[in-house]
Amino acid sequence: MELQDFAVKGITSQLRFVTPAPTFIDQRGHLIEALMREHELSEWGYGQDFVDAFRADGSVTLRVASRELRAMFENVESTTEVKKATKSFLGWGLDSLGVERLGYVGVRSFRIAAADSFRALNEWLLDRLMPGHAQLLQPFGSKSSDSGWVLEFHDKDPKHNLRIGPMTPEQAMAQVFRDQDTDHYPPQFLFLDVDRLYSDEEMSASEALQRWESAFDRNLEIGETLSRRLRPEP
Repeated sequence: MELQDFAVKGITSQLRFVTPAPTFIDQRGHLIEALMREHELSEWGYGQDFVDAFRADGSVTLRVASRELRAMFENVESTTEVKKATKSFLGWGLDSLGVERLGYVGVRSFRIAAADSFRALNEWLLDRLMPGHAQLLQPFGSKSSDSGWVLEFHDKDPKHNLRIGPMTPEQAMAQVFRDQDTDHYPPQFLFLDVDRLYSDEEMSASEALQRWESAFDRNLEIGETLSRRLRPEP
């Protein structure tokens, strides 16, 4: 089984407010115009409690809602540029809504590594992450056709969620990514999802931005470490 190097496919950042922003409803039109102008986005949409501005190809989506700010980037070429754009958006959003207290800061990164065989990748992961799985799965009478692991580390802030598993473009497009172009995915790949978040205490807007920046950098560091460790033995 051959596994290529991991590449960052997407990064999502999220800030949640303690209470709804009272000025949100009256600003929806202004927020859409400003998002499109400041971040060079061509498309927009809205709902009762959110507005989105995005690129038609799904590579960038910025959401301003009554209870949150969310920046979603896919097909990432430069994590440095993603960080810069996200920081600008989050700061602008907090100022525009006049938010003072937040209760959640999260950064989630998604990596994919192309493999030459879905079945071989699945069997390799089972051997690597579940030694002795054959005895456990024996009652089913056949080999596992797919698998996935979800690990949670929620004892204290910062909390983490980790998701690992083989994936196809169809699964990824249905479950994770907005990008619906199969040409942007290998035929099968190893999926790595690292989520780092703070949610135990309230914080000011400035504290939230500081935690977000630290979480962004540390999330990518953890992802790089796991990417190295999830390599087949030479």
